Amino acid sequence: MGLNIKCVPVLERAICCCCSCTLRTASLVIGWLEMVCYILLFVNAVLNLVFLDPSQPPKQEAPFKTMPFAIGALVSHVVAILVIGLLLFGVHKERPSFILVYLILCLIGICLTILAMVILTIITIIAHVVVGLVVLVFFGLIIALECYFWVVIYSYYRQLETRNEPRPIAHMDNFVAVKQNEPEPRPYYEFPHHNQPGQQTA
Repeated sequence: MGLNIKCVPVLERAICCCCSCTLRTASLVIGWLEMVCYILLFVNAVLNLVFLDPSQPPKQEAPFKTMPFAIGALVSHVVAILVIGLLLFGVHKERPSFILVYLILCLIGICLTILAMVILTIITIIAHVVVGLVVLVFFGLIIALECYFWVVIYSYYRQLETRNEPRPIAHMDNFVAVKQNEPEPRPYYEFPHHNQPGQQTA
């Protein structure tokens, strides 16, 4: 069981620039980097929520500085920190079920990021072509990096799943076939003892 996507390659080692490391080490590094980033985003969302004045109307150039947006960002960052915590716990304890939660939610997040990139790029290109191309390249690099991180963690997840799979047990029919192919033991004959001359039979 578990998550097994045939079209996704399973890596043996994580490669970064000119060096490589084990999948477990790479998963821990990715997890802690994401944890630090989302903690900083959480602190920023809290500060925005604290210093936000709901009585003033939001500016047209900064529509994200509103109460609903600040609360939504805060909740999303809390959820992300919890999910990354499950990832780190699963990697440390080698529990693939905890890593699976991260993989599924992260895959959904990548799909939503791609959708947001397409919509934002179309809107920006209509207003300004150069800015739209910059947005496209920026989001493209982020999505490519997220996909590579996801493949690395997925490869480690598959490694744990393969390690925890029970070894196959030989079928009873194969055992019977092997026993039938064994050579039969030679029969043992007991020859009668001949009485020597002068001896009487009992």
